[in-house]
Amino acid sequence: MTNCQSKDFLTAAQDLGFDMNMHLLKFAPGACHGYIETHIQEHGAYFLQGKGMYVLDDEWVPLQKGDYVFMDSYVPQACYGLGTEDFIYIYSKDCNRDVEL
Repeated sequence: MTNCQSKDFLTAAQDLGFDMNMHLLKFAPGACHGYIETHIQEHGAYFLQGKGMYVLDDEWVPLQKGDYVFMDSYVPQACYGLGTEDFIYIYSKDCNRDVEL
C-alpha cells in the first residue's frame, strides 16, 4: 500500500502467548488498500483522525474521527482516506487462536 503506514503494538505475530494484536494504521488523503481483503479474524477499528470510506461486505460506509466499526470473520474490507488530513485508526484482531488440526 502506498501512502499508508502500519505499526504493530504487540508482538503477537512472533509470540504465541498473545491471542490478539493491535495496529495503528495511517492513510494519507487518497491512499487506499491495494485490494479488498478478507480475513478469518474478527476485527474492531476505532477512528482517531480524519475521514475515509470503508467497504464492509458490499457496502461503502463513510467513517470519521470517533466512529467505531466491528468486522466479522470473512467480511470483505478495505478503505481509503478522504479530505486534507491523514485517516488514522487503531485496529484490533484476534490471532494465534486457531487450533491446529
